[in-house]
Amino acid sequence: MSQSQNLESLLGEDRICENVDLSTYTTMGIKSVAQFFFEARSEEDLILSHKVARELGVPFLLIGGGSNIATISQRVSGLIVCNRYQEKKRIRKKDNHIFLEVSSGYLLSKLIREVADEGFSGIEHLFGIPGTVGGAVCMNAKWTNPPYSIGNAVEYAYIMDRNSSIRKVGGEYFKFADGYSAIQDTKEIILSVGLSLTKKSPAIIKGTMNTVLEYRKKTQPQGVLSNGCFFQNPPTSSAGLLIEKTRLKGFSVGKFSVSNIHANYIIHRGGGTGKELHALIQLIKQKVKRKFAIVLKEEVVVI
Repeated sequence: MSQSQNLESLLGEDRICENVDLSTYTTMGIKSVAQFFFEARSEEDLILSHKVARELGVPFLLIGGGSNIATISQRVSGLIVCNRYQEKKRIRKKDNHIFLEVSSGYLLSKLIREVADEGFSGIEHLFGIPGTVGGAVCMNAKWTNPPYSIGNAVEYAYIMDRNSSIRKVGGEYFKFADGYSAIQDTKEIILSVGLSLTKKSPAIIKGTMNTVLEYRKKTQPQGVLSNGCFFQNPPTSSAGLLIEKTRLKGFSVGKFSVSNIHANYIIHRGGGTGKELHALIQLIKQKVKRKFAIVLKEEVVVI
């Protein structure tokens, strides 16, 4: 049997696609071909696909909303799993608090709208951030005014390790920091997340969401192909400010350019290649290192 047939025999008939263009699955929109592609629609799909790939010795890559992945390779080998697992359930309510368990593939902005309608506060400052709940927790999605991250709301999570074993961990396990959670290092996979939210007037929550969106419109490029903030902020500075001080705003390599609005955004004008993006990333890092002796680290996963 071929590798594709092996995967299909274990994951389901007609559920494995070959040579899939990933440009429509990432917010940067770079053409890159996935060797094998599978949509996980449930927790069982996520666990089984990971286990099958491990047992067959096939490289495994999980993508959610595609906002924290940039593909610079023309071809991505192995099994690329798109997380479409969307489930939400109320665990308990205590006084003015509600505890929700949300699947990792749940769209973040959709969740924020839904809990706002119900009058539960705690994640509205993240409204407008693309991607899934799992990706947001992995990257510790944040807001700066006032300082807030999704890690503030995480009570627990169910995660899967490299051996496909499942366990429940408390929020402290993630060691949340600016743009960081521990699973970026451990490479574990989030299956679902327990969130703690607080009762508040829906009107007040939605007012905050509108304020956040207006601020984003003024300070961040809109309606473009981009990953959002591309580099992590160094401990003592802002990546965007450092890049701006190297006078790289508006600078282009091929079809990719540093945003004129926010220097930590790389914009894809369409039709660009991974080679061009890689060249711009390296140029930015070199310029910042030369001028400030600071090595920028990508916040986005580059594959």
